Amino acid sequence: MNSVKGIPLAPICLFVYNRPIHTLSTLQSLKNCHLAKDSILYIYADGQKPDASEDQIQKINNVREIIRSDTWCKEVHIYESEINLGLAKSIIKGIGEVTDKHDKAIIIEDDLQLSPSFLEFMNEALDYYEANKAVMHIAGFTPHVKGILPETFFFPVPTCWGWATWRRAWQHFNPDAADLLPKVLNKGKRQFDFNYSINYVRMLKRNVNHKVDSWFIRWYASIYLENGLCLHPGKSLVRNTGLDHSGINSYKSKVFETQIADKILINEIPFEFSKRIIKRYICFNWKVKFRHIPEYAWRVLTRQLDT
Repeated sequence: MNSVKGIPLAPICLFVYNRPIHTLSTLQSLKNCHLAKDSILYIYADGQKPDASEDQIQKINNVREIIRSDTWCKEVHIYESEINLGLAKSIIKGIGEVTDKHDKAIIIEDDLQLSPSFLEFMNEALDYYEANKAVMHIAGFTPHVKGILPETFFFPVPTCWGWATWRRAWQHFNPDAADLLPKVLNKGKRQFDFNYSINYVRMLKRNVNHKVDSWFIRWYASIYLENGLCLHPGKSLVRNTGLDHSGINSYKSKVFETQIADKILINEIPFEFSKRIIKRYICFNWKVKFRHIPEYAWRVLTRQLDT
């Protein structure tokens, strides 16, 4: 495995499907990252559904042409599925394979714009916290919440738009939503749902009922039950470009728009959650939840928490 300044570089996992324009933009963004030329890239391309239209099949083929059109990193391995696994199964399978081989991984999807320093932050954080089993997730995306956040901070909830983990953490991932749900409820619905500001329990229940298939909610629940820590940058190193109805699991929204940071430094910070930061996230969650009502209305709803 390649290294920079003595730090072994983590491999990158990219998951793609049927969005050629977004895929190309993401790969170009990745190629422009510092350390990309020294990194290993694994690309997992999902297959077509049995009832796929000609247009959908063409987009899948276009994506597969794009991922082979350039040398995006020092070393590229491409896995093309003959059947449609779906995003959740594809991600779970890919992360398991790569972390089993390399002990850690950086995960991105096909609709992200990355800061040039994204890989530096991920690799430095993976190295810095490798021995601390309480830290289970390194996030690259941070939403634009009110106020100034510290350079880095710990938070209970992972974000899934550009992130990293270790095999020692991923081994706690429980894919069985039906097993996770009663354990989460027993530990505390209010805490899991951030003072009922966001419906994570409902999302987990929808997984149990097979109405949605979300790897993220099962990963969050797994971290929650382990009392795990998620490291976040104070300013986002990732921007999601796919909130435009172009993807299977996307929806159009401007609430997650954020500016990309140039550089985030890894510093020693307390292994605890800041109540002030949690309150700011609760306010942000209420804003997302009530994004269709006037600005003054959600300010009234969050007035007690907006400190």
